[in-house]
Amino acid sequence: MVDVWTLEAPQTTTGPGTVTLVEGSSFCVCAQSGDIGPGGAQGVYFRDTRLLSRWELRIDAEPVEPLLVIPAEPFRATFVGRARPRPGKADSTLLVSRERYVGAGMREDITLRNLAGEAAGCTLTVAVDSDLADLFEVKASRLTDRGAPAVRLDTDDLVLHCQFGEQSRGVRIAAPDSLPAPGQISFRVVVPARGSWHTTIQVHPIIDGVEPPTRYPGEVPFETTVPARRLRDWQRSSPEVSTQHPALALTLRRSREDLGALRIFDPTHPDRPPTIAAGAPWFMTLFGRDSLLTAWMSL
Repeated sequence: MVDVWTLEAPQTTTGPGTVTLVEGSSFCVCAQSGDIGPGGAQGVYFRDTRLLSRWELRIDAEPVEPLLVIPAEPFRATFVGRARPRPGKADSTLLVSRERYVGAGMREDITLRNLAGEAAGCTLTVAVDSDLADLFEVKASRLTDRGAPAVRLDTDDLVLHCQFGEQSRGVRIAAPDSLPAPGQISFRVVVPARGSWHTTIQVHPIIDGVEPPTRYPGEVPFETTVPARRLRDWQRSSPEVSTQHPALALTLRRSREDLGALRIFDPTHPDRPPTIAAGAPWFMTLFGRDSLLTAWMSL
């Protein structure tokens, strides 16, 4: 029997063309469209649990054509695409922007921009699923069949929950003014001529009945959030090295960015100095050998 806790287990790769966002022990692996396809290793993870195993955006039941991925911070990126052309039209006039923030779950800001001179009505749907699988089972491609999670529908929320013996795991998807249903959330949208429509969806983990505070409250500016402040502190305190050698300059800059992204903080003592995780996305935790060697080499 293969031990999934060792490097001898068959390793799952994220595949070509994927995007990884990471913040502490949270990370997201998705396609360049921003979608999370079922059946593989993609997903949103928090504390070694896959919160989302499917997250696919559709406009009038059609997938969005990916155009561009705009990286920002290690935990934030924007996915830009366009909807299929409307009936009778040769080209699409509806742009779709998905700004995603990862940390203690996920926040996604969705904006539709109508480039046409007339209003555009559509149905925006996000297909949702959560297997609440263990990270190491996903990594080794050996999922335990725990059955489908229980589903609860609130006014604007879709809640999925599973009980594993004495432990429980769940996820709450909050989407104001949406129409939640098992397996999806949807919005009936009218985008004004040359105007825009916007919504924010929050994905909240539930660990043993406790829902950690969101990293990115919608009512506060992004610059004041914990991940943004930690990144600014890291950039301000890290040494700047100047060199005329392009390859060395790139290596130093990337090393600085990666070390900052791999920091993990103790959730019960957030003011303590961080440690360095072994690597993203599958080893976002403390590994004695890797973490100690990285700290020693950095010093």
